[in-house]
Amino acid sequence: MDRGPAGVDGAGPRTPGIRGSRRLIAIGTAAVVVLLGVIAVLATRLADAPPAARAATPRPAPTPTGLTVPAIYQRLAPSVVLVRTAHDLGTGVIVADDGTILTANHVIAGGAAITITFADGTTATAIVAATDPKRDIAILTPAKLPQVVVPATVGGDAGVGAPVVAIGNPLGLTDSVSAGGGLRP
Repeated sequence: MDRGPAGVDGAGPRTPGIRGSRRLIAIGTAAVVVLLGVIAVLATRLADAPPAARAATPRPAPTPTGLTVPAIYQRLAPSVVLVRTAHDLGTGVIVADDGTILTANHVIAGGAAITITFADGTTATAIVAATDPKRDIAILTPAKLPQVVVPATVGGDAGVGAPVVAIGNPLGLTDSVSAGGGLRP
């Protein structure tokens, strides 16, 4: 008697939409994980930076116990951009005064035209300046910049179990913010 793989019934072919939905969920989850790491590093760096090293833009004062999630969002939201290709939607972070954007490589891989939407609503096309598929990182150069460019400070170190804040556009949700962590092993 011929038997199929375990768990497979003879109900017929799978609907292509389910496979695509699962792929979108996997891609979105990967993007959120990458952004979670980037935002954790950014938040740690911003919280620990001396006032002279911070950008000249007005910033709310940190609370005695550290920055709150809304305060972190307010500081970083101007640096976060929406990255759109023909097949994908993701998040990028402005990392330099010239508008250089860091994003996930899987967001732009295979997408011919790339459109960036800045926090102020300015849109521009962008070209890929560099990629590192192994690390899932891409660097974009926008064709046009908004009037005010606010680069995020990138760097620092987030320890295992440290609280983190993720800002981005996962699964098509724009201007999303999530926080978690804080558990120690």
